[in-house]
Amino acid sequence: MQQSQKRLLSWCILLILPILGCFFAIQFSLSFPVNVVLIYLTPALFLTFARKQWWQSLQHAVFALLVPLPFAIIVDYIGISSKLWYTVNTGFPWRIFGVIPLEDLFWMAAGVYTICTLGAYLQKEETHNLFTKKLLSFAVIAVFALAAFFVFAQWRSEIFVWQSKYTYLVLGSTFALLPAMILLFNFRRAFAKALPLLVYFMFLTVMLENTEAFLGHWTFPGNYLLTPPAFLGSPGVPYEEYFFVGIVEVLVAVGFYAFFTSKPVRRA
Repeated sequence: MQQSQKRLLSWCILLILPILGCFFAIQFSLSFPVNVVLIYLTPALFLTFARKQWWQSLQHAVFALLVPLPFAIIVDYIGISSKLWYTVNTGFPWRIFGVIPLEDLFWMAAGVYTICTLGAYLQKEETHNLFTKKLLSFAVIAVFALAAFFVFAQWRSEIFVWQSKYTYLVLGSTFALLPAMILLFNFRRAFAKALPLLVYFMFLTVMLENTEAFLGHWTFPGNYLLTPPAFLGSPGVPYEEYFFVGIVEVLVAVGFYAFFTSKPVRRA
């Protein structure tokens, strides 16, 4: 089989897998984590086993588990406290800070792993070394930042409750859009071929977001700039969710991965 035929077949599989996942999720009312696997992760796992770049895949997994974590915890805490979104049920007896379900963090990590895996496939990425001093420094800073956030969350939790139709816009811009723009300015080449990745991940986002809203796994009870569109009679997903999850999350993941794997510039 020619290379072009293989890529065409791969794209067909990448399109069919999440559609089938969405069908099974709705047909059998599957749980949130299972739906994340079916819709988000199966395309990434297909590419992982098809490409057999195990060292690269391990780095993608570590990146997806480590780097988004501090952002996800802070943003999720503020978002849930401000009633922007809420995951109705959790399979665990507790939530982080009594607010954040572990399923939300799994969803974020799965999305970032899929972005990294698909990005490597589309851009024919060479193997880079993620495990550098930059990643270690980030981990140390993240620990202190989360510790400080935990203290404030326990001491003055009310300061993280923002009631406004601009809350999602401000929250997403501060913790996602602004870092994405800074990274875009410094790593232009990493974003040059990101358009197919953006289109495909938006496709996955629309599928998963509406499936979970339809099944009642999460709700969006807050105020937003525009009224969320309804989906099959169920409460709709806000436009801000599509923008920040389907587009900005991709830009942030691509930018941070480029930052951590880039080689330092040697000055003469």
